[in-house]
Amino acid sequence: MFRFGSRCSLLSVLLAGAIVASTAAAQSDKPAATSNSNADDSNSLSPAPSSDQADPLKRPPTEKQKKQQKRNLNVELSKT
Repeated sequence: MFRFGSRCSLLSVLLAGAIVASTAAAQSDKPAATSNSNADDSNSLSPAPSSDQADPLKRPPTEKQKKQQKRNLNVELSKT
């Protein structure tokens, strides 16, 4: 039926087509930023989260957390 070489090339063409189709579908899911011509749309965006809802990795640690981290670091370094 098919030779091994032609099967590999057919498989690579199908795989490349699947990759192209998936990237095209992923790009079409994102809304275009330039499609909104109305300037009032920018005011309807949700406001920035308050400090209570902010990302914990970006929040500065409290003094208590700093002391605990310092103790933990000293304990870990003393083990080596």
